[in-house]
Amino acid sequence: MHASRRGRVPGCGALALAAVAVLASCSTSSKTETPAPTVAPVTSLSNVAPARRPLELRAIKLIVPASRSITPVGGSGQAPQRCATLVTPASEQRPTNPSEMLFDRRRAYCYLLGPTLVTGASIDTSSVVYDAPTLSWAVKVHFKDTTFATKIAQPLVGKQIAVVLAGFVQATPKIKKGASGTELSIVGGFTRDGAIDVASLVLGIAPSKVPVGS
Repeated sequence: MHASRRGRVPGCGALALAAVAVLASCSTSSKTETPAPTVAPVTSLSNVAPARRPLELRAIKLIVPASRSITPVGGSGQAPQRCATLVTPASEQRPTNPSEMLFDRRRAYCYLLGPTLVTGASIDTSSVVYDAPTLSWAVKVHFKDTTFATKIAQPLVGKQIAVVLAGFVQATPKIKKGASGTELSIVGGFTRDGAIDVASLVLGIAPSKVPVGS
């Protein structure tokens, strides 16, 4: 529905601790012991809850590179325009719009979207997990009703949907066959902190309260 402002590399703490252990064992063979380096503490996440932002799951009609020129629909003789110039202004964006064009969060592509199928009101919980196939972090959301199952998981098997948050397409997950209809993993090349930011905005909770899995 994804940008990250901070980045951490998973496992750095473990590497630092391993380095401390090696230095400590080597120092026993020397007459003068060198103090082991201290491990920098991990910066704690914010305890301040952000304002909850509306999340929308929408059908995708067209995906166009932001640099490509396309001819607007409606009347002949119109000159081709860059799709970036056709993006719907923020003041005109609305979930019920049947034909709305939005950027992805990196502004690399433009997405022509249909109306909203499922809103964040259907989400019960959200967590962050590491997605090994994409070498990135994902936001996992759990739905509290059957709206996602009936409007997306069942009728849109094999198709991509747009996850829209804060006026941008955050990710475009593909609906897999056999999806339970109760959970959705939002994979969009997020860093750990980027995924936490998205999850905290979706639920309106502090980043420090977002459950993080391995």
